[in-house]
Amino acid sequence: APGAWFTGVGAGAGHTSVLELTNPDSGTAVADVTVYGRSGPVDVPRLRGVSVPGGSGVRLDLGSIVPRRDELAIEVVASRGRIGSAVLDRYDEVGAAKLTQDWLAAQDEPAATNLLMGLAGGSGRRTLVLANGTDDEVRADLGIVTEQSVFAPKGVPEIRIAPQSVERVSLSAVLGPAIKDGATGVRVTSSGPVTASIRSFVDGDLSHAVPADTIDGSSTVLLPAGTKGDEKSLLLAGAERAGAVTVVSRSATGAELDRSEVEISPDRGVTVKLPAEAVLVTVTTARTSVTGSVLVSG
Repeated sequence: APGAWFTGVGAGAGHTSVLELTNPDSGTAVADVTVYGRSGPVDVPRLRGVSVPGGSGVRLDLGSIVPRRDELAIEVVASRGRIGSAVLDRYDEVGAAKLTQDWLAAQDEPAATNLLMGLAGGSGRRTLVLANGTDDEVRADLGIVTEQSVFAPKGVPEIRIAPQSVERVSLSAVLGPAIKDGATGVRVTSSGPVTASIRSFVDGDLSHAVPADTIDGSSTVLLPAGTKGDEKSLLLAGAERAGAVTVVSRSATGAELDRSEVEISPDRGVTVKLPAEAVLVTVTTARTSVTGSVLVSG
């Protein structure tokens, strides 16, 4: 991809991230990585003009390159050739029994509306991180997505993100009770384009909710095989108009396990339970477009 954003990365002792850059072509590719912190852009000469030899990859440990304790966002741009980028996020809480890690998905570009679907249930900390790469202050409001509506949570004031900076908001007190009541996601509506992520450290496990691509037509996702007792759910929202969504689940052999058709409308979420043995799910929309993710728990 020509560019990618990763919001909510870490470079400290307890929370750190590793950026992986991959070059699928034979010639050398070059990437420029811009780092944003809570006080503005961070000057990191080592992340400018990163060479990635053909057919290979480069791993960049942000904790070693730019050690900082605040929340960060990074923008990866391929200045020459093609670059694939990924971030492995690691959380090592002081006194915890073990390190936990998960992949932090990329966001293609900032947007004025960001839907973050897939909120892990349980007790723990949930942190919203917003990044503003523009030269103007951006103001943002939150909405909690449920199957009945999208509503503004109490006790969360308007969020201000300074130019070219990152803002962190704790949502632990808000999302914990909301998830118990059926919340499936968070909508961030802002006065300008921003990137967003929700990092959850719940019951000793790290997970992320990030904006997904809009589905207008058909899209397929691969799922982990899982084990007995796992629960898998498809969470959808962001419909532009009333429409329908067909969901087809298949096993590893390609056998169809389930086919469901659900109605969806603006300002409402939809949850579709998936068979535990499903490893491939195809979503096809009609008369509308949607955004979503799959939540796997167990």
